[in-house]
Amino acid sequence: MLFCGYYCPLCVLQMASIRVSLNQLKEDLDGAVKEQDFTRAAEIKASIAQLDAEKAALLQEAEPTQEQITAEERVCLTHDCMLG
Repeated sequence: MLFCGYYCPLCVLQMASIRVSLNQLKEDLDGAVKEQDFTRAAEIKASIAQLDAEKAALLQEAEPTQEQITAEERVCLTHDCMLG
């Protein structure tokens, strides 16, 4: 999966961490709803919204411009690291 135009290990790791957290929170949300703990469910939904925003920001921040796409250097736009 590409987040910076290249396979940057930091981008992949960060996105994977967000996805794992989102999956866990969604399971927790299901459990809270089944237990009718709506206060906890609302807190979990807020956490999910925050992680969704972080995920969207990471993807948007990492979106290369046309100038960056045509440049010869392979640079992670998110972490400023040179790639292979």
